[in-house]
Amino acid sequence: MADAEDVIVRLLKLSISIIVYISDRVADGLRKCLSSGNTRRHVILYYHSIPDEKRDKFSHQMDMVKRHAEPIMLTGNINTSKSAVSITFDDGIENVYRNAVPELVARGIPFTIFVTSGYVGRQADWIKNRAEYREERLMSVEQLLEISKMELAEIGSHSVSHKDLTTIDENDARREIAESKNMLEKILNVEILTFSYPYGKYSRTHVTYAKEAGYMRTYSIEPRVASLEGYVNGRFSVGLDDWDMEFILKMKSSYRWLIAVAKWKSLISKY
Repeated sequence: MADAEDVIVRLLKLSISIIVYISDRVADGLRKCLSSGNTRRHVILYYHSIPDEKRDKFSHQMDMVKRHAEPIMLTGNINTSKSAVSITFDDGIENVYRNAVPELVARGIPFTIFVTSGYVGRQADWIKNRAEYREERLMSVEQLLEISKMELAEIGSHSVSHKDLTTIDENDARREIAESKNMLEKILNVEILTFSYPYGKYSRTHVTYAKEAGYMRTYSIEPRVASLEGYVNGRFSVGLDDWDMEFILKMKSSYRWLIAVAKWKSLISKY
C-alpha cells in the first residue's frame, strides 16, 4: 500500500513538473522572439551515496546530463547555448570515490564533493536509517588528496561534524563553519571556497559566519535555479531510483515549484 501511495505522489509531482516545463518552454520561446532575457539556467544537482550495485544507474544519469545539458564547474559561468548543470555530493562518502568519480572523469563532467571534515576516513554515524551508510566510511585523506588534484574536481566544506546548525549554540555553529574550512585546507593544501549547509538548514547568522570564514558561495537543498550573484544557492535532490523523466525535469529545474509547497506547509504549521 505504501509503495502504491509513493508512486501516486511521484506521478502527481511529475505531472505538475511537466506543466512547469511546458510553461518554461513557451516563456523561453517568447524571450527569444523578443530578444529579451536569458533563457539559459544553471541547475545544481546533489547526491549523497553511490552504492556499488547502483553504479550503472549513476552512469546512465550522467549520460543524460551530457545529452540534455552542459556540465560545468559549480562556480563556473554558463557559456553555451544549453542550460548548465553542476554535479555535487554531500558528506564525502567513500563509495562516491569508488563509483561516481570514475564515471564522471570518463565523461569529462566536473563535480564538487562537500566533505564533513571531522569524519574523514570514518563512518558517517549521523544517519542511522540508511543502510548504505552503515557499511560506508568517508573518503580517506589519500583519496581526497587524489581528487583535489583533478582538474574536473572541487572540494567544498560540509561542516566539521554534520550538526544541524540551527539547533546548536552560535559559537559552536561558527566553529563548525570556519574550522571545517581550515581543516580541509590544511590536509589538502587547496583553498576551500564553497560550503554546503548540513541538512540544508541555515539562518542569516550562519550565512554571515560563512562570509566571515571566507567562503565564496554556500549551498542549501532548496530546489532553486542557481545564480552567480547569489551567495546562498539552491540545489535539486536526485536519486539513483529516479525515473528518467523525473531526472530530466529536475535538470530542467521543473521541480522548483516544490519550494512554494514547502513554504505553504511551513505557514500552515504555525497556525
